[in-house]
Amino acid sequence: MDDERRLIGICCRYMCSDCGKRFAIKLHLRDHINWEHLKNYVYSCDECQKVFKTRNSVYLHKQAVHMKDSLEHLCDHCGKPFPNNAKLRSHILGIHSGGVQYQCALCDARFSWKSCLSRHVRLKHRKRADRAREQ
Repeated sequence: MDDERRLIGICCRYMCSDCGKRFAIKLHLRDHINWEHLKNYVYSCDECQKVFKTRNSVYLHKQAVHMKDSLEHLCDHCGKPFPNNAKLRSHILGIHSGGVQYQCALCDARFSWKSCLSRHVRLKHRKRADRAREQ
């Protein structure tokens, strides 16, 4: 028990006086108090004024909500719009470049991304895969 207390003291020396939660970094304690107890969110969306805990949360919000209909990043091959250039590049590499193809072992479906094949198998062939595992 003494070792556990000593480790907590070393690893998490900063404790919230309101709820007792411990933090290893003083800045994390300050953020915790601001966010959880004072509800003091310092980042806001400049388009809708919704408030967030982090700058990254604002960025993700803007990508998902305000740039959903943005036509700035259109695929030259199929016209599909993307919220940013990175997603457009990923789409082109995966869909239009004729890159690595992943073939479903249970049907003729082919995919550019392994994750898409996995999702396909999970959604379309779940019962079949379960039966194969049982045998």
